Amino acid sequence: MTKILEANGNWSVEQTADFKAPLAAGLKIVVDGALIDRNGDVACKLRDWRWRTEAPDKGNLELVVEEVKQSAIDRWYARQNDEVQFMVGGAIPVILVFALLAVGYTTMVGPGHGSLWEFVGRYIRGVVSFAVVILFAAILPWRMGLLAGSPKLWHTFLSFLLTCTGLILMGVWLSATVHPANFGGTPAEYAAYAQGLAAKFSKSYWPYVLATLPWISLAFKTMGLSFAQGATDIFAKSQKGKAS
Repeated sequence: MTKILEANGNWSVEQTADFKAPLAAGLKIVVDGALIDRNGDVACKLRDWRWRTEAPDKGNLELVVEEVKQSAIDRWYARQNDEVQFMVGGAIPVILVFALLAVGYTTMVGPGHGSLWEFVGRYIRGVVSFAVVILFAAILPWRMGLLAGSPKLWHTFLSFLLTCTGLILMGVWLSATVHPANFGGTPAEYAAYAQGLAAKFSKSYWPYVLATLPWISLAFKTMGLSFAQGATDIFAKSQKGKAS
């Protein structure tokens, strides 16, 4: 007999038939939703397995699985054919890029551009630092299941590594965006500081973007945003093809 257990103990399913597929972490398993009072099939990912012995010649296989939950837009995206996925996945990053370019252009040439530059210069270091630490110290460990269930050594170790990575990246960001010497903190100085950062990073803008796209895609995948991950992957492939 095979018993399928949800990782957080929300449900379990028993099957009399033997499980004959090769076991490997990450194996996708589809469970009939009717067995756990759901509509439709329930997609799961294998996390662990064990053989429980009940007698010298009898035992049961227990599979510990984690539900693969998708948002409504991800479910719609998965039902589309390749052409529609390419158009939607490729259009979104292009629209975002042009929107950012339009905002940047209007910021620089608009009548009130000084106050906008001042706002960016005043808060960009703190906002980016806070976002990076929260991403690596809280969001990624939570989405990877490192904070669920009973404490495990490798869960704690990996969470510690992710937190250290976030702190290191925060230090790199703060070092790369340090205020100039004799910085007084006036509105004009904050505006000039933001414009200097924009000029500094625009000199090698695309290499920075291409280098971070795989990590952004991994973050989207970890957080369960397969729709955004697909859009990021398509955009990365198209830009690498142009670069080569």
